[in-house]
Amino acid sequence: MSSLLETVLLQQQAVKLLLGVLVILSAAIFVAAAAAEPNSSCVTTCGSLHDIPYPFGTSKGCYLDSSFLITCKSSSSSGKSTQTPFLGVSNIKVLNISLDGELRVSTSVARVCPQKLDNYTSYKYTGYNYIDTLLEFPMSDKKNVFIAVGCNTRAIIDSYENLYSIGCRSRCENIYDMVNGSCSGVGCCQAPIPTGMTDFSIDVRLYNGSTVRKFNTCGFAFVVEKKEYNFSTLDLQNMQNKDAFPLVLDWAIGSQTCEDAKEDTTGYACKSANSQCYDSTNGPGYRCSCSSGYYGNPYLSDGCKDIDECGIQIHGCAADATCVNHVGFYTCLCPKGYEGDGRKEGTACRAQGSDSRKIIPIAIIGASTFGVLFLLIGGWGSYKVVKKRQRIARRQEFFK
Repeated sequence: MSSLLETVLLQQQAVKLLLGVLVILSAAIFVAAAAAEPNSSCVTTCGSLHDIPYPFGTSKGCYLDSSFLITCKSSSSSGKSTQTPFLGVSNIKVLNISLDGELRVSTSVARVCPQKLDNYTSYKYTGYNYIDTLLEFPMSDKKNVFIAVGCNTRAIIDSYENLYSIGCRSRCENIYDMVNGSCSGVGCCQAPIPTGMTDFSIDVRLYNGSTVRKFNTCGFAFVVEKKEYNFSTLDLQNMQNKDAFPLVLDWAIGSQTCEDAKEDTTGYACKSANSQCYDSTNGPGYRCSCSSGYYGNPYLSDGCKDIDECGIQIHGCAADATCVNHVGFYTCLCPKGYEGDGRKEGTACRAQGSDSRKIIPIAIIGASTFGVLFLLIGGWGSYKVVKKRQRIARRQEFFK
């Protein structure tokens, strides 16, 4: 009897122990899940960079993983303290972050200038400058371009990780050969950026330029967002003192596709119930967006909010229709006595029965016209028959 009691007690203790383990595991899962979203104390501003959106963040517990860390560095000048945001632990300055998957950063200009060999009389023109940059995310192949500026300048951009090497060469003999706004090989040349490029090295070289030294003393090369650079002959003189240009990176979550990522319910980054996932088109990973009819941050549980198309007047309802907002969509209602879908690009609103009233007169007119034609044709046929019978009768009377 006592052994049976001991067995029961042991079983009860085992159950309690198991329940305790389950509670601990549940708490751990909850903590892990909570860590996947930022806490309320996260700082979302650093210098000129405002409203830093998750999955990016400036401190632990505020970003998704280390690739989304924004390091905020402080510096002092003339007694004034300023903050500058950098990507991770690099020296790449962050300019702007978009939830559409674009990250704008600043990159340096590579340059090479001739060396003076004696006191202002002769120069050594052969030289090169080398810049090496490692990125967390690939450069946008659609938004960026590789540029070289200068006369007798050759520039190459390499990617050791992706095994890419592209470049161009710019030539000119005098300043009159060049055209502002044109970058086709005279004073300025360009080359496209390949997909998936996550590191790059720029090698710019300057060749014999004694004939152009008066208006072009250096050669330059850089990667830049296409819309942010327009060639000018003034750039031949020290790039008008510019030493950096904006560059667009295509950021994405991890290295999985949407299909694979969705299998990991705790690690899946599209947290909002009103969000959707799409694969990156430039390198591995995926991104999230709010579903149609919603806006906001799809990486947060309650991040995607309903768009009130009626309230902000972005609907497609006809002028005489009433816009009615619903969660995730809107409808257009025609006034009483009217019918249709109420949309500008649809059937709009029309008086009920207006189409049938138009059809009836048309039908009557059509029937009347057809009847008149029938009578005319029938009358003409009868006339022909009567005339024919009269001719036959006259012949018969003549030959009696």
